[in-house]
Amino acid sequence: MIIDSIKTSEGSAIKDLGDAVVLSAGGDVSGRTLIVGGTSDAANLAGVTRTTHEIVFIDEPWKDRHWLAKSLADYPGKPFATAASAVVGEELFVFGGMNYDKVNQAALNTAEAYAFSPEKNGWRKLKPLAAPTRGLTAVTLDENHIYIAGGYREDFTAEAVIYDVKADSYRKAVSLPYAAMVGLVKMGEHVYCLGGEDKKQSRTDKFFRIPVVELLK
Repeated sequence: MIIDSIKTSEGSAIKDLGDAVVLSAGGDVSGRTLIVGGTSDAANLAGVTRTTHEIVFIDEPWKDRHWLAKSLADYPGKPFATAASAVVGEELFVFGGMNYDKVNQAALNTAEAYAFSPEKNGWRKLKPLAAPTRGLTAVTLDENHIYIAGGYREDFTAEAVIYDVKADSYRKAVSLPYAAMVGLVKMGEHVYCLGGEDKKQSRTDKFFRIPVVELLK
C-alpha cells in the first residue's frame, strides 16, 4: 500500500500524512478507508510507525478530488510494517509484521495481533500468532474466518492458519502451494494465490486457486 498527498487544481497540498507511506496495513471498514503503520521508504526500516489514519475523500465542484488524512488512535503495539490485514464486520484485523531492532539495526519479526474499530476509535488485543512472521498475507473468507498465510520467518514459509474471529483462536489450515510472501484475493467461491517474493530479491509468476470450502474444512 502506497499513500502520498493529492494536489488540488491550484497546486497546493491538502492536509496529508506528512510523508509517503509504504509497507502499511489497511482496509475499508464500512466505507472508511484506514491505513496503519508503515514507513516513509521501503529502505527506511527504522522509520516504521504506529500511526493510524482514516483517509477522507472529498469531492468539490471547484476542485479536483482530494482527501484529508484524519488521525485516529495509534496502534498499541510496537511500530511496524509488512503486517497482514483484513476486514471482518466493523473491524480491521492486523497480524504479525516487522518491528525494527534499534540495537542490532535489523528487522525483527513479530507475532502481535490487534483489531481496530473506527467507530470506537480503539484497538483491542488479539491472541498472538504462533510464530513471529513478517510479509504474511490475510484474506477474509466469511463473516467469522480469516485465512492467514505465507511470509518470512527464518526463511520463506508456506504455512497457513485460519483465525476464528469469535473465538479469538487459530487452527492449522491448508498451506500455500509454495513458500513466499504472496498476494491473496477472494473472488466468488475461490481464493487466488498470486506471485510474490519466493526468495530474497526474487519474484515468481506462480498462480493458483483453491475453493473457499476447502480452506474452511
